[in-house]
Amino acid sequence: MYLKGIGVACHLSEMLSETLVDQDTVLKQTERGLRDVALAVAKAKPHTIVIITPHGAVFDDAVAISYDTKLSGNMSVFGVARSRIEKPCDMGLLDEIRDRFNEAGCRHIFVNSRVAKEYEIPLILDRGSLVPLSFIDKVYPDYQLVHLTVGDLSYYELYRIGHILRQAIETASNDTVIIASGDLAHLPRDRNTEDVRYVRAFNQKIAMSLRNKDYETILTMPAEECSRVRQCGLKPLVTALGSEDGIATKCMIFSETEALGIGCVNAWIADDISKKDPVTESLLTKLEEQRKAKYVKALSADDAVIGLAMNAIAAWIHHNEKFDPDYYLSQHDDLQMAEHLQNTQGAVMVTIYKDGEIRGSAGSLSAERSNLCAEIVHHAIEAASFDPRFLPIEPEELGQIDIVVDLLGKLEVIADPSCVDPTRHGLIVEQHLNRGVVTPGLTDVSLSSYIEAAERSAGIVNADDGKIIFSRFDVDRHRMK
Repeated sequence: MYLKGIGVACHLSEMLSETLVDQDTVLKQTERGLRDVALAVAKAKPHTIVIITPHGAVFDDAVAISYDTKLSGNMSVFGVARSRIEKPCDMGLLDEIRDRFNEAGCRHIFVNSRVAKEYEIPLILDRGSLVPLSFIDKVYPDYQLVHLTVGDLSYYELYRIGHILRQAIETASNDTVIIASGDLAHLPRDRNTEDVRYVRAFNQKIAMSLRNKDYETILTMPAEECSRVRQCGLKPLVTALGSEDGIATKCMIFSETEALGIGCVNAWIADDISKKDPVTESLLTKLEEQRKAKYVKALSADDAVIGLAMNAIAAWIHHNEKFDPDYYLSQHDDLQMAEHLQNTQGAVMVTIYKDGEIRGSAGSLSAERSNLCAEIVHHAIEAASFDPRFLPIEPEELGQIDIVVDLLGKLEVIADPSCVDPTRHGLIVEQHLNRGVVTPGLTDVSLSSYIEAAERSAGIVNADDGKIIFSRFDVDRHRMK
């Protein structure tokens, strides 16, 4: 057993100021939690510490691993004196990580001096690394380092990367500790009562899930819950938890505080060797099975619109060919909808989501093809593979996506946007050559917010710059269930 444990550590820079800590009871409690993490590391006596941080070189589509013989950094920019740390890097483990990540298809980039120069990023230890490492150095300074920055990947992908990381650690054969650095949700600056309650509930949910070793709740946090709060700790935590996938663990919470309005959890997670059977359910396997089932269900969806869109995407991604909808619709149970799609012209918009965020979209505001079938097939393929904002969807993503198909009614110019229903109507706002379009969201919004969103989309800054023309259209929305 070469992975000796996982430290969960906050990284408030104020933790390094003895004056501030001595003056604040909550900071003092948080500091004790960090010290306990450091003592747990010292007890484990690792050869290497893998620090997982959210504040290094953050890429949209990959985790970044610093690749150099040594790394250093200091907290002087945060007003902390005598805070420099310099450590040798574990080149053997780094090479093993590279090989394992390549074999498993993990999205990653190794940042050496050339890459750092190319992307204009510093090859140094960041704040997220320096704070917990400063505490560790006081009690256990003799270790090598691997520095990994989480990217803007899904929780599932990060969890899987953590799983592959453990394989690399076991192969490299050196005792290793992983540190997941990050702070939980921040209280809103205006201290709005409802938002404060939400933030505190969010932080308590994460801490309780750790305490109960309920890692599935953390891994499957709904995207809307996470996007509503400011936090940087969840992705490093999920990545670290992936290293314990399928293994029984024990978890000790050292401190759970709200320091300076920020949720802070300091904890230690390790294999539970007291168990007769240390193997437990693999969340990776469970989620993969759920995704396969979701994909199969979407291909034969009760909603012919969604089934048609998913089959069109799958045929294009797997075989690079356009799906012929006629046979599919002739076999579908909803013959009335099938007939409507084959015999009606209309505009269509297709939006693909992954983990609650847009993964691709395409559509038009007027009919361009012979019937709705052809529109759906065309725009589904465009959204999946030709949206210039995103890379084409990969085959392994098919079980991870959600599809929304909007069948659009005819445009109707209106004198007053107050007649628009944000849950039913799309809205077009035009001023001179500027044009913005919004369609009903997945959650309810106020009419004023809906109009503002359309005007932002059109780039309208000043309503006095010219006459604004409003148009609305009905939206018949279909989504995966």
